Amino acid sequence: SRLLFKDENSHTILNKLQTLGTYQETAFSKLKTLGALSAHTLLLPTVKEPFGSFLSDEQYDFIAAPSAGHSLLIGDFGSGKTTALTRKALSILLDDTLSRLLIVTPTLLAGEIIRNKLISLADFAAIELDLSRLEFLSTVPSGYDLPSTINHILCDDYERLYPDVLAYLQPYPNLILTGSVSTAENQNVYPLH
Repeated sequence: SRLLFKDENSHTILNKLQTLGTYQETAFSKLKTLGALSAHTLLLPTVKEPFGSFLSDEQYDFIAAPSAGHSLLIGDFGSGKTTALTRKALSILLDDTLSRLLIVTPTLLAGEIIRNKLISLADFAAIELDLSRLEFLSTVPSGYDLPSTINHILCDDYERLYPDVLAYLQPYPNLILTGSVSTAENQNVYPLH
């Protein structure tokens, strides 16, 4: 446990720290890490779990789905698209320690928010996140060439991107999008309700 409560005494705090110390050098498995990340979300009521679940079934399906090919997560504003996309990015990074991601957002601020969420999740899960494996883009600069080392492109709120950015990214084989409408064909669509 990483929690300390205000009614703890020095004995209980020392006990927790000593317990943590034995696991300090043990790397978390992917399953433990994703489980820990579930605790870093709001509780959502579901049909199966009326008292709340950390992520919706649709979010879990999207995160667990293969990341090869084109995928689209659709949902209304506030439905959890960016939450699921952030965890999908972390899942890809944990699955393949050599993978490199390009995260595309409509604004620089949106990119910073996702970057900060990734860092926060990695810190919460007690894993090291090599930030050099991530690149962020909000516009396509003149003469920009997509680095050949990029394995996946994750794009948040694709409808809000400039048309030239989406056109530039569309031919890429591993493209994961979030948005509120589905207009593209030949991709896996995951709706959030």
